[in-house]
Amino acid sequence: MKRKSKAAAIKRQRSPVASLRSLIQRRTLTRRRLSTPLKAP
Repeated sequence: MKRKSKAAAIKRQRSPVASLRSLIQRRTLTRRRLSTPLKAP
Protein backbone atom coordinates (compact mmCIF):
# COMPACT_ATOMS: atom_id res chain seq x y z
CA MET A 1 0.00 0.00 0.00
CA LYS A 2 2.73 2.43 1.01
CA ARG A 3 4.79 1.53 -2.05
CA LYS A 4 1.80 2.00 -4.33
CA SER A 5 0.95 5.39 -2.83
CA LYS A 6 4.59 6.46 -3.12
CA ALA A 7 4.78 5.35 -6.75
CA ALA A 8 1.56 7.20 -7.56
CA ALA A 9 2.85 10.36 -5.86
CA ILE A 10 6.14 10.15 -7.77
CA LYS A 11 4.29 9.59 -11.05
CA ARG A 12 2.01 12.56 -10.37
CA GLN A 13 4.98 14.75 -9.45
CA ARG A 14 6.95 13.56 -12.47
CA SER A 15 4.26 14.19 -15.08
CA PRO A 16 0.89 15.59 -13.96
CA VAL A 17 -0.10 15.82 -17.62
CA ALA A 18 0.42 12.07 -18.04
CA SER A 19 -1.96 11.34 -15.16
CA LEU A 20 -4.56 13.63 -16.73
CA ARG A 21 -4.06 11.92 -20.09
CA SER A 22 -4.54 8.48 -18.51
CA LEU A 23 -7.76 9.68 -16.88
CA ILE A 24 -9.02 11.06 -20.19
CA GLN A 25 -8.07 7.82 -21.94
CA ARG A 26 -9.99 5.84 -19.34
CA ARG A 27 -13.06 8.03 -19.85
CA THR A 28 -12.82 7.68 -23.61
CA LEU A 29 -12.44 3.92 -23.30
CA THR A 30 -15.49 3.63 -21.06
CA ARG A 31 -17.47 5.90 -23.39
CA ARG A 32 -16.44 3.84 -26.41
CA ARG A 33 -17.41 0.65 -24.59
CA LEU A 34 -20.80 2.07 -23.69
CA SER A 35 -21.36 3.44 -27.19
CA THR A 36 -20.92 1.48 -30.41
CA PRO A 37 -17.18 1.00 -31.06
CA LEU A 38 -16.31 2.63 -34.38
CA LYS A 39 -12.77 1.24 -34.47
CA ALA A 40 -12.43 -2.32 -33.21
CA PRO A 41 -8.85 -3.40 -32.47
